[in-house]
Amino acid sequence: MTGSWQGWVPYRIQASPEGPVCRWLFVGPTAFTQPFFEETIASVLSLPENSFGPPRVTPLSALPLAAAELDTLEPAAFVFHVSRCGSTLVSQLLSLETSCVVLSEVPFLDQLLRARFRPGLQAVDVAKSLPAAIRLHGQRRNGTERSLVIKLDSWHTGLHAELRALYPQTPFILLYREPAAVVQSHQRRPGMHAVRGLVEDTLFHFGPEAAERALADHLPAVLGFYYDTFLEIARTDPRVLLVAYQRDMIPVVEAIAAFAGIELSDSTRTAWAARAAFHAKQPGQRFDEAQVEGPLDPRLRDCHSRCQALERFRCAMPSKAR
Repeated sequence: MTGSWQGWVPYRIQASPEGPVCRWLFVGPTAFTQPFFEETIASVLSLPENSFGPPRVTPLSALPLAAAELDTLEPAAFVFHVSRCGSTLVSQLLSLETSCVVLSEVPFLDQLLRARFRPGLQAVDVAKSLPAAIRLHGQRRNGTERSLVIKLDSWHTGLHAELRALYPQTPFILLYREPAAVVQSHQRRPGMHAVRGLVEDTLFHFGPEAAERALADHLPAVLGFYYDTFLEIARTDPRVLLVAYQRDMIPVVEAIAAFAGIELSDSTRTAWAARAAFHAKQPGQRFDEAQVEGPLDPRLRDCHSRCQALERFRCAMPSKAR
């Protein structure tokens, strides 16, 4: 391999006759402060390095060599979540700390973790490629970065054991919310895992019977899986912080930062109050979410009881984990 890799990140995996290849994207000094990493990608596509000349493409196996050339951060925490539970606001608030790099649902990491389901990519070595991809995305670009937080996609919950094997000491944050509010949010703007077939059923540990399930029952089943899995992780993994959504998320972020060993400046804490008043996904819009009213939807009874079991366990944990 030749050329500098400073400021470059892996962007897309493609199958080729010679094996999986990686297309690269130049991000330069761009700060990762957008609600989602795909918005960062959109903002840098027009940079000269990405607009002129042939794209930078290498074998996927070259990622560890590229990462080895750079000064990079190791993850301070992975954030698992059930979706629509404040996780985007958590990442937004943490990104206000200039020493903290936050990777929010990076498409390339999802491509790696789900390569096993794509033709021509089943042989991707996730154990080698994923840590290298994380180091490349977590490279120090201004010299002041000290912490790296990775907010995963919600469906990566089903791959927690693989991630724990790769990062045995890294804190896992498990963020959840009661199902009625989560479903209400998805009814307004459905996420990928809320629509059956967009995310592989295997990731939710569903069997063949899932194909016969009514469409309206898919998301409750997914949420039930999340709650059960969070409970299993919290019971068996001592490096876990179990946290529940609340309207004022600042104390939640304080607890996450403390658990992950992230140092926060006074100016960051001051900035939080102003940022928390606005919508996490639409920073220009003030946050004003309607409360869930009326009786519980019968479809949600099962996953609601699973969420209650998780909540009871959390409330019985030592105070530092609440």
